[in-house]
Amino acid sequence: VILILYGALTNTSIGGLLLAGILPSLFVAAVMMVTTWIVARRHNFPRLETKFDAREVGRDTLLALPALAMPLIVLVTIVGGFATATEASAIAVVYSFLIGTLVYRELSLNDLYPAVVGAVTTTGVIMMI
Repeated sequence: VILILYGALTNTSIGGLLLAGILPSLFVAAVMMVTTWIVARRHNFPRLETKFDAREVGRDTLLALPALAMPLIVLVTIVGGFATATEASAIAVVYSFLIGTLVYRELSLNDLYPAVVGAVTTTGVIMMI
């Protein structure tokens, strides 16, 4: 959100800003993982009793690929010049709804109304700011 606001205010490419944020984001994620590991070791947090299973991780990753593709779709549409940031977010909303209803089958039309009310409420609060 900050990058989109900055890009809109300074007339900077939003796609370029999003691409420029990937490396720092990965670095911050790595620092957070190391910090979590250190804190867990110092405080003797319990470990998993089951062993690491690469097959299970691979299977879960394959199951998550449709959802994990959404950031890639957003970046490709913005950087490729197919859509603006606003249009890409609309594409992401439609894509996530289709994935949630057709692939994962965890969303229904009954879930749509509360989600829209929450989104409108959040948007209203942000617009007030």
